[in-house]
Formats: sequence, structure tokens, C-alpha cells
Amino acid sequence: MSLKECMYTTLFIHSSADLYGADRCLLRIALSCRDTRPMVVVPCEGPLIGELRSRGIATVVMPIATLRRRCFTPWGLLGLMATAMRDIFRLGALVRREKVGLVYSNTTAVLMGGVVARLNGVPHVQHVREIIESPRIVGRFISQLGRLADRVVCVSDATREHFLSLCPSLAPRTVVIHDGIDLDTYRKGSGKVFREQQCVADTTLVIGMIGRISSWKGQDFFVRSAEEFVKRNPGVNVCFVIVGNAFRGQEWREQALRDRVASSPSCSVFRIVGFRDDVADVLAGLDIFTMPSTRPDPFPNTVLEAMSAAKAIVANATGGVIEMLDSGSGILVDPNNVDALCRAWEKFSSDRVLRETMGKTARLRVESCFTLSRHLSLIQDLIRDVTGSSHAARRPKGIVHEEG
Repeated sequence: MSLKECMYTTLFIHSSADLYGADRCLLRIALSCRDTRPMVVVPCEGPLIGELRSRGIATVVMPIATLRRRCFTPWGLLGLMATAMRDIFRLGALVRREKVGLVYSNTTAVLMGGVVARLNGVPHVQHVREIIESPRIVGRFISQLGRLADRVVCVSDATREHFLSLCPSLAPRTVVIHDGIDLDTYRKGSGKVFREQQCVADTTLVIGMIGRISSWKGQDFFVRSAEEFVKRNPGVNVCFVIVGNAFRGQEWREQALRDRVASSPSCSVFRIVGFRDDVADVLAGLDIFTMPSTRPDPFPNTVLEAMSAAKAIVANATGGVIEMLDSGSGILVDPNNVDALCRAWEKFSSDRVLRETMGKTARLRVESCFTLSRHLSLIQDLIRDVTGSSHAARRPKGIVHEEG
């Protein structure tokens, strides 16, 4: 039997087709699975599809059941259940037709990967990239679906701790593998290009955030803190940049943010630039990067990107970011504390040497702990373990807990 005949399909099921953190992670993992036939299922059109197909990764657009907050209504739940039932047949047919040897659910927002894998006798990996604190019943439901996985991969210790608090019995099959970053990508950014596009002078202090516009990523908190900073530091020439857009169907969030900024007394210092795929250029144009998430952020890849770009970083001390930054590589502040965030900005704004020193330390930390090669090596080891033992035993051998 030839190698090609032995090769099986790894089916990745993902919850979006954008190019944010989880989407980029999926792209990198799929590209690393060249010894199988990687195939990706996404629920809608988006820029991720072009990136996958341009690299030879088969991609299927299928309206699969994907958990979003807009589903938390009676009609939304009914629609979600109907889609989930159809997934059993549609995804099941895909599994059989493509000779799938592993189903890999890249987020917990994907609901039926484990069910389809179990019904078709295929091993399943569940990648947990969320910390769902509210509503708690949803978090419990998601954790129970984890019982259908041969391995549960959590992106941080904080994520694992929360996930297991809802379903402790999953501990023996749960592993922490921190995401990794391609360091070279963020050495090549042009801050001059980005600043010119935003009409920002070289002498202006630029403070920015990058993230999906949502109820918890912290855009409103960022704006309130920026207003306070301007009020307290009238002599500082500063510009605040917000990069990102909302989920499809939630465009009203972006419009509400734009209206909020337009009505601000400090509106002239803000730039809302929407989604950008030239993250390296954006980061190169910032003096201070901020991660203002108001609820625990499992493992924000934008922080890894900022570390790779050697940026001065201020972040709310919550979720996985505590595992990313130490005292020499960034400033962690009390979550949702406007005064604490302003004081951190003030500390950096008045000391360029401190910004450069902590930025270099952040880059060294990423080179030591969060490289892409290390991340992909651990993922591939896990996949080989799951698929290699799937015919003999469908249960993992013990607790695997990789530290970053």
C-alpha cells in the first residue's frame, strides 16, 4: 500500500472565516498537518478561506451550528438545535466520503464535532480557546461536550482551570499547549506607512489596541480610560487607535463604538480603523500596545504579536495574559480600573527608554516561551498520540500538562 493510500484526512471544524487570533492559529495548525490531508470546514465566507485555499488546504463552507451570544434567545436556541441536527448528517457524510481519520474542533463554539466523530468511530480533539463565565449553564454544556473528545487542548492554565471547574472528570485527558507566534512576521512592519494612513505625526504618542469589537474585549473601557488620560495630561500629544470589527450580524457594536467616540469631548484623538490584516504595520506604528479585556481573555494572540514586535505592553491582569507577561516584559493592571490603566500609560509615555527596554524583554520572552515551532511540535505530538492509539484504545494515557 502506497503512502498516499495510507494517508487519512484531518478534518478541522472552525467557527469563523475571519483572520483574528483563533483563525490564524487554525491556519498554522492545518498547514502543519501536511502528512495527512487537511480539510477545513467553516460556517461562512471570509478572508480565512482565501488564505487556506492559496496554500492548498481544501476548505468547505457549510452553515454549521456555531455558538454565539445572539443564540441565547428561544428562537435562537431552536435554530441552533435544528442546525446541529443537520450537522450530524452533513458532517457525517463528509467524514465518510473523505476518509477522515481525525476530527479537530478548533474552538468550543463548534458544537457537533465530538458528536459526529463519536458516531463515525473517529478520534476527536477539542481545542478550548474560550473562558465562558456567563451564562454558566452554557459553560457547563460546553464542558460536557468535552467528554466526547479523546484530548482536550486548552490554550492557557487559566482556561484549563475554568474548564475543569465545570467538569473535573476531564482532567486526565486535558492538556495545556500555549499558542505560538511566527517571530519574523512582526520584524517587518512599517510604522511609517500606518501612521501616514492615519494622519499621525512621528512625534505623536500612539496608544492602541487590536481585537474583535465585543462586549468584553474592552473597547469601551479603553475609550473611557483614554478620555481620562487626556484630561489628566493635557500637554501630551497623543492618539488612541482601535483596530478590529464585530462578528457578522453584530455590526451594530462597531457603529455604537463609533457613535460613542464621535460624541466624546476627546474625539479628535481617536482613530477607529476597523479590521486590518497588516498587523505588523499596525504594531510598528504604536508606541504602547494595550490589552483592555474586561473579562478573562483565555490567551490573547494580539499580546504575543505585540511582544514579537518588541512593543511596550499594558494589559488587564486577567486570564491567560498573566502567563504571557512577567514583570520585566509588560505592565499588568487591575482589570476595569481606569485610574490603574492611566497610570501605566503615564509611566510609559514619559519614559521612552522604559518602553524600549520592556519591549525588548517582551520579545526575548516570546522567543524563549512562545515560538511557533514549539507550539506546532506539541500539537503534532498530541495528534500522533491520539490517532496512533485510536484503534487500540480510545482513552488517553494520563494527565499531560505542558507549561509555557
